[in-house]
Parts: sequence; C-alpha cells; structure tokens
Amino acid sequence: MSAFEPLADMVADLARLMVSNPDEVTVDIEGGGRGVTLELSVADGDMGQVIGRNGRVAQALREVLQAAADARGAGRVRLDIVD
Repeated sequence: MSAFEPLADMVADLARLMVSNPDEVTVDIEGGGRGVTLELSVADGDMGQVIGRNGRVAQALREVLQAAADARGAGRVRLDIVD
C-alpha cells in the first residue's frame, strides 16, 4: 500500500457523495517527477457535479486533498479531473 492510496480513497469517497452514479467513480494514482497526480474519473453526466460552478467544487476538493497530504507528510499531490 502506497502512502497515497488513503488519499485516493478519500477523494473517491468525497466524489461518490456528490454524483448520481457513484459506481463509476475511479481514482488512479500517477507518479511523477514533482509529486503525485490523482486522476479522478466520473460518469459524463456527473462531471458538472465534481467541477461545480466556476470550478469551485473542484478547487475545494484540491484544497482538502492537499491539506490531508500535508497532515500525512505525503508532500505535493495534484488532482486532475479527467473525461
């Protein structure tokens, strides 16, 4: 289990609470040279729910994720919402 799996699970759990199709929520962990990227995928019809008006929900998810990563000492984590 990597140090980032609990963070990916947290993002997936939060996203599942927001969408109409929670079974289609996935979070993939992608390693990179400057930290880790979590790629959040949801059903096409649910994309607006996780992005929010003017991207506010997406920004809030990113802030919660980084705060959780900081608390765990995990370093820099990025959240991408993919189609």
